[in-house]
Amino acid sequence: MLSEQIAIAPEFNYAGAGKYAEGKDMDGKWTYTASLSYIQVPVMFKYYVNENISINAGPQLGFLMSASDLFKQGTYTNSDLITDDLNSTDFGLNIGGSYKMENGLFFDLRYYLGLSGIKKDAKYINYKNTGLKFGVGYYFN
Repeated sequence: MLSEQIAIAPEFNYAGAGKYAEGKDMDGKWTYTASLSYIQVPVMFKYYVNENISINAGPQLGFLMSASDLFKQGTYTNSDLITDDLNSTDFGLNIGGSYKMENGLFFDLRYYLGLSGIKKDAKYINYKNTGLKFGVGYYFN
């Protein structure tokens, strides 16, 4: 706590991310799935509206741990590790809120907006991570 209403909360999280697409072309129906995993280090600045409710915002740095994709069309299947095609770090901002119950249990909801592109050598489209996060935790006294 920096004051009665303002606090800083560094965190350490694991998160999965990905993409799913499907379509149809002259060879038939196809699906594409990309699966990424990150270790994320957000630093949240919290403003307490009262003892139980806070508004939270702050930067986040993510470290890519693994990435793979899977393409399927008919009987054809292709799976690859794509970690080398992606940037090893991801940077963005979180904004959200928390509710703490009297027994120490708390609920956190936030939106993450990625500011850095995740693909190396992106020529036309540079994808960015975004996401809605929900967390449950417990404060030990």
